[in-house]
Amino acid sequence: MGVERDRLTDGAVSEVPYGRLILGGIGVGAVVFGLGSRLAMRVVGLVASPEHLGDQTAFGVVGKVTVAGVVGLVVFGAFAGLFTGLLYLGVRLWVPGTWLVRGLVFGLLLLPPVGIFILASSRADFGLTSPTLILAVLAAMILVEALGTAWLIEKLGRDTLPAPRRRAGAYVVLGVVASLGFVALAASVSNVVSP
Repeated sequence: MGVERDRLTDGAVSEVPYGRLILGGIGVGAVVFGLGSRLAMRVVGLVASPEHLGDQTAFGVVGKVTVAGVVGLVVFGAFAGLFTGLLYLGVRLWVPGTWLVRGLVFGLLLLPPVGIFILASSRADFGLTSPTLILAVLAAMILVEALGTAWLIEKLGRDTLPAPRRRAGAYVVLGVVASLGFVALAASVSNVVSP
């Protein structure tokens, strides 16, 4: 867990504990994407029609909770949290404001790639119940992941992280990336919900 020297905007040098910050991202991912996805699947399993109970899906059997399944999801969530933690550290320098503003912007950037991945890996699961319900649960989970990552990293690094810089070019880049991402996400949603 290396500590790197980083320069704040006022010229002061501080120690940024990147290892601890990344571990925070891993922890948020394990809880939100790992345990949260288990909870989301449980909600979908309860809402799914009784004839679907026991059906095999991309992530397990509808209505059945196993220790191995939960552990697998937590490990997957931790890896996803590593990715989101690193991505947040890269994006936060371009997004001024509070952790809440940064988390919401990060959530908008995170929603398309994570949403597309989930849609591609679990397309068959959308036949279990209302696609709108599944999409709402997935979107909420991704937003909670983004907000949780922003909150924890900002809290752990509040005295050491460099302050964001206002850059018009960065806003244009983030806007273009988000716009293209949402176009791709809309296409993926259309493919999943179309008969």
